[in-house]
Amino acid sequence: MPIDVSEVRYIPYAEAKRLLEAIIRDGISSNVLQKTYEYLNSMGKCEAENAAKLTESLKSMGLREEVAAMIASICPLSVEEIRSIALLEGKTFSQDELQLILDLVKKYIER
Repeated sequence: MPIDVSEVRYIPYAEAKRLLEAIIRDGISSNVLQKTYEYLNSMGKCEAENAAKLTESLKSMGLREEVAAMIASICPLSVEEIRSIALLEGKTFSQDELQLILDLVKKYIER
């Protein structure tokens, strides 16, 4: 069955999990979908709504969608972890900018 891709977006794990839940609930399932859902379920650190809000907040700070989604998926808990992901932006972030990103992550992460 061919799939028509109309849009490509980078999304955090939590949002991918929510979308897979809907697909599985609609009766579409396969071994790959189940394994992917199990993986996403084990990696989740925040709810889909919070991950989407975090992604949007990070994008409004000027981060690219793929980097924002990566941070919202991983939910790094230190400035050093954020720095290593932020390198993908191709620019250097100040300590204050990295701390601001960390504060946002902590605001949205599950406790």
